[in-house]
Amino acid sequence: MTQDEAIQKLNITVDLIPQGSSNRPGTKISPTHITIHNTSNNAKGADALMHARYVKGPDARSRKVSWHFTVDDTRVVKHLPTNEKGWHAGGGNSSSIGIEVCENKGIDQEAAIDRAALLTALMMLAYRIPRENIRSHQSWTNKDCPRVILRRPGGFEAFRDRAAGYLAELKGGAGGGSMAMGGGDEAETTADSSEVFGDDTVGPELATMVDTDVVPEMGFALQAAPGDDALAQMERLIGRLTMENHALRQALAEAQGAGRGAEPEAD
Repeated sequence: MTQDEAIQKLNITVDLIPQGSSNRPGTKISPTHITIHNTSNNAKGADALMHARYVKGPDARSRKVSWHFTVDDTRVVKHLPTNEKGWHAGGGNSSSIGIEVCENKGIDQEAAIDRAALLTALMMLAYRIPRENIRSHQSWTNKDCPRVILRRPGGFEAFRDRAAGYLAELKGGAGGGSMAMGGGDEAETTADSSEVFGDDTVGPELATMVDTDVVPEMGFALQAAPGDDALAQMERLIGRLTMENHALRQALAEAQGAGRGAEPEAD
């Protein structure tokens, strides 16, 4: 699997909490960990899009809660830049990317967890985060979270294994020029980050998932236009991803409306 194939499979929508919101402090971080949560919301309709609305709303702002991604069985929604601090894991806030996995009524839970594991693998690749730095919310604060994943066969270690397996697949699936990777799949579950990643180069597809003012420190290949500053690169890359998502949604709406005269739903 290439980076581009993984990103297409994830079906990512960028819907950021507005700058200046009380639950978006704007503090820059260089992530070294990934924290996995469940939403603790099993209500019907409590999917990633609903949580995107929630995290921009008055309750989330008053409680000062925020995280980076919400994942359900059909999509991923990004709420914060990956190089900004969210409020989701106590002592883990300053070092980790927060991923919430939905558990709403009617969800295909296996598909949601699998999507979260693939997203985790991409973040591992982007920030050179080793398997042992994938953390549960419980490991930071003792909260019973991610409660669904913790109770599944194999518990949290099984989730870590799945993410590490996807990372190995991404490292081995560099076809089509989407990333230039060295080495094989050796010791993914035990090696430290320098052994796993070495001098690998992350390609432009994955650059749409991370935030560009930390990318030069990591040696990523952005293929930016000459003269672009970090903010311009970020806006260009996020714009590209948003447009791709819009085109996919529009195509789906047109296909669903074919034969019954339905118009595509406005974005």
